Amino acid sequence: MAAYKIEFYESYGISHCGSEGDYVARTVELSDEEVDTLVQLIKEKGTSDVEALGLRESHPDIYDTLDEAYREAAMDAAEMHWLWEGYYNGYFNYDLKEVMDYCKEHLGFVYEKEENDEEDDEEEYENDEGYDDDECDAFYEWKDNYVHNVLKTDDEIRDFFYNVLNADLSIEDLYDYTVEIPEEIVLKAEDE
Repeated sequence: MAAYKIEFYESYGISHCGSEGDYVARTVELSDEEVDTLVQLIKEKGTSDVEALGLRESHPDIYDTLDEAYREAAMDAAEMHWLWEGYYNGYFNYDLKEVMDYCKEHLGFVYEKEENDEEDDEEEYENDEGYDDDECDAFYEWKDNYVHNVLKTDDEIRDFFYNVLNADLSIEDLYDYTVEIPEEIVLKAEDE
């Protein structure tokens, strides 16, 4: 088995900033026999178009392997795109007190009120959640640093968004993809 790169552009539509999408690159594992079959088909038919090759009908196992790789890559890219959209636009519905307490207990968020002589006699302003604005500001700053600098993988970010910030996302209709032959295999067929 060898890994072959698959690449495509996933479009998510238009926003006020223009067209939105992501360049997606993953790999798919194919056996030498599967690669030889694809090379032969491309040479015989003179095209690398999956539909024109009749790959789904003639070699469903190879088609299914490619289809699964493209589908998973498209789903993963779409999920991360829409999770970040939700994060940046405040679409996650979570209880601020619970999340702050959880982050204090498990993730290292620390808030220490700065003592200021001028404010000693003033009444502290608390927001609707029962926290003063300085604590909320400190938490939001910590949270941004945490998701951008502490979490290193998409899986860690995904876990934080779903399990801590209560993200609710269904991506069933939010992605699209086309099954293609990896470029390295197409080039191999053209070179032989």
